[in-house]
Amino acid sequence: MNKTVSFFLFYFFTVFSFVQLQGESVGNSSEITPIKRTKKRLTKPTRAESAAPILDIQAAQKINDLPKICTPEVKRFEPEPTESDKRLCLFLHKLEFTQDGIATFFSQTFNRKEYATEFLPHSFSHLIQFLHYAQQTHQSQEFVDGVLRLFSTKLKGASFVNASAFEKLLDAVACSCSDLLPHEKLSLWKEIKRLLWTNFKNKFSALKQDPMNFFEDISDQIIQKIKVEVTTPDRLRATIIRFIGSSIDKVAWSAVDQEQTWKSFTAIAQKISLLYQKGIINDPFDLNELYWGLIERYCFFLELTGSQLTLNTIESIKKSLTTQKLEWLELEEQEQGLETKKHRLIQAIIETEAKIRVAQEGVLTELFTKNSLQKV
Repeated sequence: MNKTVSFFLFYFFTVFSFVQLQGESVGNSSEITPIKRTKKRLTKPTRAESAAPILDIQAAQKINDLPKICTPEVKRFEPEPTESDKRLCLFLHKLEFTQDGIATFFSQTFNRKEYATEFLPHSFSHLIQFLHYAQQTHQSQEFVDGVLRLFSTKLKGASFVNASAFEKLLDAVACSCSDLLPHEKLSLWKEIKRLLWTNFKNKFSALKQDPMNFFEDISDQIIQKIKVEVTTPDRLRATIIRFIGSSIDKVAWSAVDQEQTWKSFTAIAQKISLLYQKGIINDPFDLNELYWGLIERYCFFLELTGSQLTLNTIESIKKSLTTQKLEWLELEEQEQGLETKKHRLIQAIIETEAKIRVAQEGVLTELFTKNSLQKV
């Protein structure tokens, strides 16, 4: 019996040391905390015109009108749909979550070239259906991770992402994934202590009869606990963040929408903030990088649209920056002295206003630039 007790003590403190090391690297935060660690923000990629964040409003409208065009009851089309439109109509069907239904979707829809180049940029409807199915049928984290990876690969073939479609996807992620991932600060050590106590309380006779098998069984339970509570959730979070980041890098607005582009931009930022509040994103570094990616994308949009926007739109944006409390803009930067998110936006807005005035008046003075900066 003394050998058994000695073995137990040795094993217990070994597990304790291991869990302590794990716990130091696992802690989550439910609030946006200041960022103090040294971690360089990703270098901005070289901007290419092929990735311009300006949405073709006619192409977007075509996708929105597809349900009307593709309705069997419609006998006459105005205008007559093209062959491309008819092919896109094949992508509208609702998914059937059966073995044959999913196989048909992948073979006849998902694998088509037009799906990535023409349909997916404007609609994440199939991905949203997968997420809702996972929530309704209580699918595992591995299932959702696999689905996101499939669509992430397909998204690489898209040259842009419609901002409106991206907003709907973020809503679906917030709704479907919040129950899959822990919201509160993880206390793995407490879980391990509870597991050890339950086993010693209920299976002490097994410990006396066969100590080695008893501890091997506990080891398997600890490994499974770490997998469920740490490894798999972290992998799913990483997949979600990569997918959102890739989408942000391709998100596009239409200059025709004027002030609505700013509302869309801020709405996307708020939805990303909600993902953090729900624990789907749990690292403030990841959150900050997503914000910066979104800001750079909108600044690029302002840079390219130039005089296509109106002065009324610019005034409305400036008013929003000065009167509305956009908390996500106040998230502290990684190091003191770095340019802030708000300052980056202000500079882009000033440059856009200057382009508009040059186009309208043909005059730009240094005084105007300084006054605009002071107003914002």
